[in-house]
Amino acid sequence: MSALALYLIKMLAYSGIFAGYYQLFMRKESFIRWNRWYLLAATFLSVLLPLVKLTIVSYYEPVPIADEPLDEVFPYIATGGVSYAALVGWLLALLYALIALLLTAVGVRGLMQISRLKKASTCSYLNAVRLYCCKQKIAPFSFFKNVFMPDTIPLGSSEGQQVLRHELEHVHAYHSADKVLVQLACMVFWFNPFFWFFRREQSMVHEFLADRACVRSGETQELSRLILCTLYPVQHVYFGNQFFQSPIKRRLAMIAKNKTTHSSWRKLLILPVALACLCVFAVSVESKPIPKPMPEPVLVDEPQPDPEPQPPQKASANNDGSYLYQAVEVKPLFEGASAEGFSKWVSSQIVYPKEAMDKKLQGRVILSFLIAGNGKLTDIEVLRGVHPLLDNEAKRVIELSPAWTPGQQNGKAVPVRYTFPVSFTLMDDDEPKAASSASDSNQSKPNDDGSYPYETVEVKPLFQGTNVHGFSRWVASRIVYPAAAQKNGIQGKVILSFLIASDGKVTDIKVLSSAHPLLDNEAKRLVALSPAWTPGQQNGKAVPVNYTFPVNFTLTEDDDESAKAEDRNEGL
Repeated sequence: MSALALYLIKMLAYSGIFAGYYQLFMRKESFIRWNRWYLLAATFLSVLLPLVKLTIVSYYEPVPIADEPLDEVFPYIATGGVSYAALVGWLLALLYALIALLLTAVGVRGLMQISRLKKASTCSYLNAVRLYCCKQKIAPFSFFKNVFMPDTIPLGSSEGQQVLRHELEHVHAYHSADKVLVQLACMVFWFNPFFWFFRREQSMVHEFLADRACVRSGETQELSRLILCTLYPVQHVYFGNQFFQSPIKRRLAMIAKNKTTHSSWRKLLILPVALACLCVFAVSVESKPIPKPMPEPVLVDEPQPDPEPQPPQKASANNDGSYLYQAVEVKPLFEGASAEGFSKWVSSQIVYPKEAMDKKLQGRVILSFLIAGNGKLTDIEVLRGVHPLLDNEAKRVIELSPAWTPGQQNGKAVPVRYTFPVSFTLMDDDEPKAASSASDSNQSKPNDDGSYPYETVEVKPLFQGTNVHGFSRWVASRIVYPAAAQKNGIQGKVILSFLIASDGKVTDIKVLSSAHPLLDNEAKRLVALSPAWTPGQQNGKAVPVNYTFPVNFTLTEDDDESAKAEDRNEGL
């Protein structure tokens, strides 16, 4: 879920809770001055509170990290053009803007109507207030320091004095400022029904306050009679505080209502309600491993051969206190599905950059990211890039990922690292590929011999009759930790890329991500010794296939303080 959608949902939730509280505990009570400020605060707190984020950090003992194989994830093939999801998003944004502009135009029309009334009316001054006598058949209203009265209500009559006193109370209490602020919120967040509820209730509260000021003068019956005059039709102005404001029954009831007793609890109960909402929507718990001290950098001698191969260990500590394991008991899930569900989600979100299309840029971006113990994606890196335009788009989409269900080891949520490829390929039906025998969209750039390596194939390559995990075990049984690296405490992760040719031989071995020359050379040496594979097949033919393969060199101390290495496979 995007940050904007989450903000709007939280805003609706906050405003709904504030509106419900007002309806249940405050709407029919006589503390109307308190209600005025409550409605203003509820409107703007609903806008601001969703922006508040409070993070509580919870530290835990580090547990092993699993390094997931790449063949768990299916690469996405991006084609030229705008995705359906992006098109729907643009259409919704356009509709939102059009309705907001329409409401803004209605508001501007109301201001222009007031301006025309000023020009067509006779103006006089009552202290600092402008009093306009209008020939049009309008309801009496006020707007900031302007009071508009129809000439059908003589100012010298008792009715005229009562109406004028009522409108002057609106002016002195700055009710027009309240109306403008809440109306702006309704224009911007027009889809929020609770803001329109606040707007309607605010208008009624303004009338209650002005009625109360008139009642203090002892003319209750006269005021009630004037309110009943709203039964005849008149013209109303959009932004004004009209004297003839419906519903009539509520105004008459509020005039006759006695002061609410024991009202303090009704006013203060909103504080724990608001605090509870803040805890639910704003507070998040972030789990972090207990940090461990960083090791001191060391200088290394020239690499020396290690005559005795060391068996791999299953776990060791990283610098940040986390651990590496070959696998976890329960793998992470994306929205209840496997990593393939994440691939489909990426397919719906990714957009081929227009500039990259114009430049005909295409290729395969390999990313690495960590699924933390709270399910959020962190530590996103580009292991092998194609071009900044494609690299940034792939990274952008991964950063938008919703939280996963984290992996588990020994019943505890643990961080899990994934390697994920995104293939950007432009397909043009009018212009065939350079090699007619390789027309599928899951191909990379051609090799030196003119063949096309595949990223995904119908039948995957097999190592000695098994999948890539068999190759991983073969590497684990033969890896030799360089003695100089053990002596100087050098460890890390080497990521290799190699090609399984159509004859099954492993060629074109490259280091995509280096840990140290000592470890890089050992990883390349061992992969180069690989026996021939059973090649992958596409359309019934043997084809070359690209693989990305990580080798983790980690040191642990056991009883004899011997250093050991582990490796882990990541295949397509």
